[in-house]
Amino acid sequence: MTIGEIIAQVYADPFARTYIFGLIILAGILYLQQTKNTQIANIAPGLLTSGGVLGTFLGILLGLLEFDVGNIDGSIPELLAGMKFAFSTSIVGLFMAIIWRIYFTMKSSQNEKEKPTHPKRSVNCSRKN
Repeated sequence: MTIGEIIAQVYADPFARTYIFGLIILAGILYLQQTKNTQIANIAPGLLTSGGVLGTFLGILLGLLEFDVGNIDGSIPELLAGMKFAFSTSIVGLFMAIIWRIYFTMKSSQNEKEKPTHPKRSVNCSRKN
């Protein structure tokens, strides 16, 4: 199975598509807000990862809610659909957090290189009489 096929299967699930789109919007909002508040750049990876983990638990919960121990064979497709949702949201959340960290690490190192360096000026505090 190719990456494209996996993405197509995840995209076919409207709940997964909506949740992942919400994570992407969250990343966009955090990106726009980080110019106003520098702390957002530090907390965003944790929020994005937490969003992915939350999706994991929601997907597992959705799969288990539809699981019927009296009809295991009939329940497996719903359980697997919940698992697909669970893992896809985790992957997207982790991926966005990694991209965020890489981007802002590169950006901050670039800003450090661009800072002007001023030679230290010696101040003579001694008085001559």
